[in-house]
Amino acid sequence: YEGQSLTWVLYHLLNDPSCRASVIEPFCVSETKATFYQNVAQLQHPNRVTVYENWSKEILPTLPKNSFDLIYIDGSHKAEDVWLDAKLCWSL
Repeated sequence: YEGQSLTWVLYHLLNDPSCRASVIEPFCVSETKATFYQNVAQLQHPNRVTVYENWSKEILPTLPKNSFDLIYIDGSHKAEDVWLDAKLCWSL
């Protein structure tokens, strides 16, 4: 929720300049939002990151099908939330 996993993924997995990352984060705590955007701003190419500020169940159905090569789910640890995220990501 502070962008540290995102930073690692961009530096170690998606390090080609053509790679992009999309983040879905509801920012329930305002302090984490500021920290997240500070961490993203420190990236070598912060313009490679698209941030959707809402719950995944609201955003995932609006994204174009077959538009992602890799999806990393790091959200709620409740079984029903994980299941729903996985289900909504399957066609993406």
